[in-house]
Amino acid sequence: MRLAQAMRSNIDPYRLTFERSAVRLSEANLKAQVSEARIHVDQLLDRLEASMRAVLDRRRLLLVAGGRRLDVVSPLRVLERGYAVVINISNGLVVNDAAQVEVADELEIRLSRGRLRARTIQRDNQ
Repeated sequence: MRLAQAMRSNIDPYRLTFERSAVRLSEANLKAQVSEARIHVDQLLDRLEASMRAVLDRRRLLLVAGGRRLDVVSPLRVLERGYAVVINISNGLVVNDAAQVEVADELEIRLSRGRLRARTIQRDNQ
């Protein structure tokens, strides 16, 4: 009797550990843990998707704003506003000063739509 009692007292802590482990590892408990983990992963995915969408929206706005700034200074847009690019045919340089052109020089004038060829008949260096 005392021997059985002594063996029981030695075995009881292991039995308790075994029973707790059996409960933790039971199919129902594992299914519940997997279900909770799935819910948590779904929530994280939703947050990640929302964050990515917000970042993409901000980047898209920055890209549009940058495109608009570039459009304002685009040489073609400047031409559309009535300006022209004048090139001295004799040296191929863009003319930005009347002193760069001599009387009788040929000029190529680039407009928004098309090009013109002209010859200088007078120069005023003011």
